[in-house]
Amino acid sequence: MQTILRFLIAPILAGRLLALDGAVLDAVTAKFANSPPDQQHAARVELNRLIDDATAPGKSDAAGVNRTLIGALESATTQIEAKKYILRALARTADAECVPSMQCLMAGSDAMLREEARQVLSMIPGDDADRALRDAIDQTTDAAFRRDLEAAIAFRNRATANPAATSAIAEFLAKTVDRNNAGRADLVKQALASDDERLRHTALRIALDERLAPMDRDVTATVAAMPTADRIIVLQEIDRIASPADAEAIALAALQSAEIKERLAAIRALGKIPTTSAFHALLGCLAAREPAIQQAAGHALSM
Repeated sequence: MQTILRFLIAPILAGRLLALDGAVLDAVTAKFANSPPDQQHAARVELNRLIDDATAPGKSDAAGVNRTLIGALESATTQIEAKKYILRALARTADAECVPSMQCLMAGSDAMLREEARQVLSMIPGDDADRALRDAIDQTTDAAFRRDLEAAIAFRNRATANPAATSAIAEFLAKTVDRNNAGRADLVKQALASDDERLRHTALRIALDERLAPMDRDVTATVAAMPTADRIIVLQEIDRIASPADAEAIALAALQSAEIKERLAAIRALGKIPTTSAFHALLGCLAAREPAIQQAAGHALSM
């Protein structure tokens, strides 16, 4: 009888303890390899749902989930695009145990992963994350990235002084993790109008990824009316824009910005857009006066 009970109870306990199966995660991330845009989008949605389910409020073994995510992040076989979304999950679940992995990514050559790791560190409480950000400031030779690191430290200082700001993001994520929630689109729309930049950017990524309002129509005009920091988020996620013509228009407009950070983001975005105009714009950037612009254009052309 005891054997039968153990047989019946074991799967239940395993389901509670193993909130995220590493083999399942690997199978989903493998779908990003050499896939056309539609299949990549489907893989991204599947990966997000898998991670959302594993990290939903009330799930047990949060540390185990983080270890599984870090394992996939550090695997040489995990696709870069999949790593980006794993890092975004870690931005809401990571703890001090994740800091060394973030440090390695920030010391790497991939600008996208470096930026995502910085954002994860900015959300991890404690002295270890603080030290990692400050050490990165001392080590980086990239002036723009140094400013971003300083901004991350300033954000952490504000969060310490005003814990309500951090809890607002956590509350928003908790409410929107259920994709079947009928009021989810309204929650995203409300967050997009927030004065809290962090909350707004969190909502903007969801709206881009799922093509929710206002990112479902008149996208070019919508992006043009955004604050600079919000436009940079859109540029980082330019492959989420359904129409290549809209994506191209957004990136070309940003290339005229007075802010070099926005121009750099525009160049990276143009490298992802398969149009003749995008290619010619990048060639033009090779003749720019600023070495950072030349370097970014060269990298974008090699993508």
